[in-house]
Amino acid sequence: MVVHFDGTRLTATTTAAEPEPESQQASSTATAASSSHSSRVLLATHAAFGSPTTSTVTVAGGGAATVTVGGFASLMDEASARATTPSITNWRYGWVDGYCRVFNLVSILNIRRGNATGDHLATCTARPRAGARLRVCLYDVPKAEYPELLARERRLREVVAPYTDDASKTGDCVIFGEYSDAEYRAERATTDELWQQEVGQYYDGGLIYRDDLLPVPSYLQRCLKAFQPLGEESLDNFLDQSFLGDGETTIRAYIARGGAEMPPPPEA
Repeated sequence: MVVHFDGTRLTATTTAAEPEPESQQASSTATAASSSHSSRVLLATHAAFGSPTTSTVTVAGGGAATVTVGGFASLMDEASARATTPSITNWRYGWVDGYCRVFNLVSILNIRRGNATGDHLATCTARPRAGARLRVCLYDVPKAEYPELLARERRLREVVAPYTDDASKTGDCVIFGEYSDAEYRAERATTDELWQQEVGQYYDGGLIYRDDLLPVPSYLQRCLKAFQPLGEESLDNFLDQSFLGDGETTIRAYIARGGAEMPPPPEA
């Protein structure tokens, strides 16, 4: 196991199987075997990352017992977020400036579940973009559980970003944003064996970040349904500040040209 700390972020590479990382995806019901696997991985992750105070949580959490996480896609649905991390507290909404959403990460989880086929392979990441603004949910995760979350999101970049919540309180949160194939190969899937274990056995493409992908249909529907109940401003933010892999076509334009359908409005 190799640990690297670059001054702002600590990363680890291990030959042991890692939990399934997935941007903004709620966890499915685990089998007994996968639960045992997750426990082994959690122990390995704690060993790799050491004390949480040496990773980005030092910045995002300070001396607090929790880390504030910002979700920006399907996790805007509180039930979805709690399915992934049941122990979260202090649920609220807010804004993170300087980022947009881009559907450019191949979703290994959805490929495994049979939900992602053809060009419809992507879930979304957060990309820096001048003048952009993300509508986010904010919630606190116990620091003791943060390394498990970090391991699950290992195909994404751990970013500390300032937020303003709807009560005008400010702080820093962790968002899991756009990484790159080169970094993933150099820092995490460092051998052909690891790549095959984590990606290759499910997906035969050479890149997991691609600009020619379309959203996984069921995932996009979950995102839309998560934003709909939050009001027009929040839904507009998702439609206009979320882009296909090309970084130019908005989700609103994608829906308008027939790429997807808006779900029915939620019942009052």
